[in-house]
Amino acid sequence: MNKKGVPLSIVAWPDEVNGSIKEIDAIARGNGFKIAIEHTSIDTFQYQRRDDARFTKVFGKIKSQLIGKFSDRVRLTVPFYAIPTGTNWSDFTDSIKKWILENVPALPYGCGKYNVPKIPFEIQIEKRRSSKPAFLVVRFAPEDNTLVDRLYETINENSQKLVTYKKRDYQTILLIENSDISSMNLGLMEKSVKEALIENLPKGLDEIWYANTEILADLEFYLIWPNSDTTGINKT
Repeated sequence: MNKKGVPLSIVAWPDEVNGSIKEIDAIARGNGFKIAIEHTSIDTFQYQRRDDARFTKVFGKIKSQLIGKFSDRVRLTVPFYAIPTGTNWSDFTDSIKKWILENVPALPYGCGKYNVPKIPFEIQIEKRRSSKPAFLVVRFAPEDNTLVDRLYETINENSQKLVTYKKRDYQTILLIENSDISSMNLGLMEKSVKEALIENLPKGLDEIWYANTEILADLEFYLIWPNSDTTGINKT
């Protein structure tokens, strides 16, 4: 269904048919409308999905192994991009887990930064008395101001695929997906897209939509350019 409430159906997947050339993702039709759709995704922070995967692999394992090991509330915080390429996952995990088990019980209450042997970054440990003991692992948000520039590049690149469809009287839509549950929101995406487009009005592009996919069972779609509509559309 489009923003006017017209039921639409996907009738073609051009990129699957014409895999040898750069094609759009989908064509939708309904009640006289014909719409060309290109889909892309963007990280809130550069290389975020790569870092998410590494973080989950290493620190997800550490968290699962240390749950229930402490009588206090312990929070381990590590930097974004902490795990370099070529890391020996097993050695990395074992070193941090061993240090935490041996040192955290004797640490003073409060928050402090520590160096772990064989680990190339500083960790932060916060230890609090609590009636509900827990072991938590989080990351510091990185200093990253590249979102607008990366949006500029992806909008330019992907809108080029829509030009030929615009010439054939299709309505053209670029759908930008983000699944970041902690650092992305509608306001940030809308603001960043509009900043990216200040000197860049791509040819052949009618609308940009934001697809919030942080909850797969409750997808949200918002028109954010040229005329934003923050009421959105849900698809469960």
